[in-house]
Amino acid sequence: MSLPIIKVVLWDLDGAHQTSHGDVTGANYQADRHTVAALFPGVELSVEDTWPFVGKHHSVYRKGLIKLGLDKLASQGRHHILSTAPTIEEYTAGLLADFGKIKTQFFKDHPEVLLAREGATEWTHYFYEMGTRQAMASHSPREKVHFALGQIGTINFFSGAYSTDDFENCPHKPKPDVWLKTLEVIAPGVTPSECLVIDDADENIAGAAAVGFNFVHCPDIPRQAESETAQRLKQLAATGKGIVMERNAAFNLKLLKSKFNFVRTPAVHPGINIQPTGQ
Repeated sequence: MSLPIIKVVLWDLDGAHQTSHGDVTGANYQADRHTVAALFPGVELSVEDTWPFVGKHHSVYRKGLIKLGLDKLASQGRHHILSTAPTIEEYTAGLLADFGKIKTQFFKDHPEVLLAREGATEWTHYFYEMGTRQAMASHSPREKVHFALGQIGTINFFSGAYSTDDFENCPHKPKPDVWLKTLEVIAPGVTPSECLVIDDADENIAGAAAVGFNFVHCPDIPRQAESETAQRLKQLAATGKGIVMERNAAFNLKLLKSKFNFVRTPAVHPGINIQPTGQ
């Protein structure tokens, strides 16, 4: 049986290209632990505390951690007071804004925590050498995606880095819209069946596979590897549509080459100028 021909690769960032919440060394866990402690002094965030929110859009994710911080405060008989907020809506908005500022500053102060998952940079270099265009399609804010890729050292290998926020009325993952819109931008005319998506979240991969994308499922946390959706993805992968990795496993280039045939992305039509993200 011939291997699927891949003309474009679309990555997720957190948990796929970059370490996230798999263990205490994950970049996002370290930032979240610091941020929650700054917002709610005396509150300790375990890596397991973050797992119910992993894979959600950053706005939903942050609200979940803020509620968790408030609940932990309440369990200690303490309460958080934001005296300048006259309404509950403004109170919540203030916490969300502070969360974003503190987390962003943590990454600026500690860029060394932003590390690629083992083997991810090797795959990135391989796609680039093959002429297979690749881009980011992430839940994270666009500025964070660019900063992380710059720190990891792979930014110049990407033709674009996009968030759901970059596209008007774009539903969040697991809806496949951000994959489809990113593909349309960086490689007009290439179909999902000629594209590979790489994501740690089982539901995100299932959404992509449902509209014809090939996939690599690279679970970061236990839920993503053990769910019923993850088991269905294993069955689908066995038909030749994808790869399902073990949780936190290294990206295996030999396995990748045995499953897919990567080719040069067709030139885009005149008027569209695709440049590496870092240029």
